Amino acid sequence: MRIALLTLAVLLAGCSYQVAGLTMASNRSLPLKMTVLQPGVTGERCKVEWVQGLRPTVDEAMADALRKVPEANAIANLRAENTTYFLLLLNRNCLSVTGDAVKIE
Repeated sequence: MRIALLTLAVLLAGCSYQVAGLTMASNRSLPLKMTVLQPGVTGERCKVEWVQGLRPTVDEAMADALRKVPEANAIANLRAENTTYFLLLLNRNCLSVTGDAVKIE
């Protein structure tokens, strides 16, 4: 019974770590006069992979967050976090971002 529980714990183990902490992030060049439209907006991108290879990107997670506030064109005070879940050779990687949706004019 102990071996079964230990094996299950190892197979379902995961980890999480912060992969970025930016003051301002944008996927295009923009002037810096900005208006905060929604503080604390979040976005996430997940990918499933065999062993190693496919990783979600900050750009994909930012695009998800910006879709939630259509008037916004950038994320200020960005925080990004990557979470990976392991199950034998199959991994699920998720990258989430949180920040303030802003409009840069």
